[in-house]
Amino acid sequence: MRRFFLALIALAVIAAFVATQRGQKLSVKLPAIDRVLGPLSDKTSGNAPAFDGTIPAATAAAETPQESPEPPVVAAGAAVTIRLSEAPAKSYLRAKTGGNERFYRRLLVKAGGRNARLSPDLGRAAREFVFQYTELGREPPSDVREFLIRSSGAVAGDTAFRHVRTTDDAASALQKAIRSVLRDPPDGAGTLFVGIGEVFTPGARYKRHIGVVSTRLPVLVDPAPRTVQPGDTWTISGRLLANYRGLKVLVLRPDGSVDSYPPRLDGGRFTIDVACGDDVGALDMQLVGTGPYGPGKLFQLRVEVGREVPETLVATLPPDESRLQDVNDAAALAFKLLNDDRVKHGLHALQWDGALATVAESHSRDMRDGRFFAHLSPTTGLHSDRLRKAGYKSISSAENLAHNVSIAESQRGLMASLGHRRNILSKDSTHVGIGVVGEEREDGSRRWWVTQLFARPPQELDPDEAIDRLLQAIGRERERAGLKRLVRDGRLDTVADDHAQRVAANGLSGASQAMIDAAKNAGLVRGRLRAWAATTPEVSRLKLPRLVRAPAARRIGIGVAPARGDDVRIGVTLLIGD
Repeated sequence: MRRFFLALIALAVIAAFVATQRGQKLSVKLPAIDRVLGPLSDKTSGNAPAFDGTIPAATAAAETPQESPEPPVVAAGAAVTIRLSEAPAKSYLRAKTGGNERFYRRLLVKAGGRNARLSPDLGRAAREFVFQYTELGREPPSDVREFLIRSSGAVAGDTAFRHVRTTDDAASALQKAIRSVLRDPPDGAGTLFVGIGEVFTPGARYKRHIGVVSTRLPVLVDPAPRTVQPGDTWTISGRLLANYRGLKVLVLRPDGSVDSYPPRLDGGRFTIDVACGDDVGALDMQLVGTGPYGPGKLFQLRVEVGREVPETLVATLPPDESRLQDVNDAAALAFKLLNDDRVKHGLHALQWDGALATVAESHSRDMRDGRFFAHLSPTTGLHSDRLRKAGYKSISSAENLAHNVSIAESQRGLMASLGHRRNILSKDSTHVGIGVVGEEREDGSRRWWVTQLFARPPQELDPDEAIDRLLQAIGRERERAGLKRLVRDGRLDTVADDHAQRVAANGLSGASQAMIDAAKNAGLVRGRLRAWAATTPEVSRLKLPRLVRAPAARRIGIGVAPARGDDVRIGVTLLIGD
């Protein structure tokens, strides 16, 4: 009988052990490549693209009678050195799918993400995100998260990040984080890509950190290297997953110069060849185009030219913005940061424009209340439509959007994105209006919807002054050619001015011949008579025609006239006779 009871006890112990191991397969032991990590002594941090969807961490309560203190929160504005928990990837999109990804895939499908793609590269990024949280004691800022995404070999557009801290080892905590991403994915066209990762810190109050990163991409990019040698051609290829037109490649080189050219297209595939040049350093490439939700970026990648991929990043955390009392304070800060970046790059500061700010703020509010994030609004169209409805006349205009927990992070993210950076550093813009609206979250945190609206409004036209400037420019052209200045002919002026008004109102069709016919009817043709007409938003932008350097020319008539209404065209006409 004693032996019988001992056998029963042994069986019970074995059964308990087996049950424990089965339970661990769903939590702690599952991710073979996830690590059990303790806090490092040197503080680090983590990173993600602008317009991220970060929300504060959720927690699951449980008893932890013995626990180490939470990691201290690194102060706002502090300089930090980011050290990766894993060696950086040498290529994009080369991570292998293991047993943990297969398990995560089953959970993703079970949570309703049958059409989403599980990305092992994004899973690695998710692990880095939550690891950096354990080091910083706060969510990693956007620029740091971008570094972590690159270092993981992932390709991402705008991202959403969900972070759950818990003591629960069950799969239900994973499902909770996955469902939250599927309920509120990033906006945009294309396929939803999801990465899932976990980090365990024994002895901490919340020992299990779950990270889920999602991004929506309109492309499926082929694997590509992260390093090249000077003089090499870096080739990026892939397949379009959404309908985009007007595709253009933007390249920011190590010396700060920017190139722009179209990719090679073959059916639904694209190929981008980047001649890397001889300069050593980071080279950024972005593909932009116009898609179902308006203009925007498809994706952006970085390659290191002549050097290894970095293992660390020195970053400055965003400053404390708790002093911002309202949206006016937030917009003022956004304006200052934008002009600071322009001045750093040797450009003039933009002038604040209240009318632009009103249009911009309306769009920010429309996005917040309508729960979308795009240049194309379901109700107001594109920014050009919004400006036209507001009666705002501009020679050129552009729009940047950001959605972030910090105004400073918003600006950093925009500067890191080549298309947005181009708008901020444009030499063409003279005015800007920034509209900011806030969103209070359930946990008391705050997020900002930011719209930057750039424009170059037309200057008040003085036709006589414009004509004098044109005469001076024509005189300089002839002097450089060794020719005498032309003499202004009042009768030719009358014909030119009449047709300048017609050109401004009706366009250029047949304008030159009509001027010559009018001059003939008025008896003004002696020898050869040359006519030229153009429309321009600014007279100073005109490129003078060759006929102003005609050797036999002696007389000139000039007409300059603005269009009426909202049209910014200026009609300019020249009659040049022997």
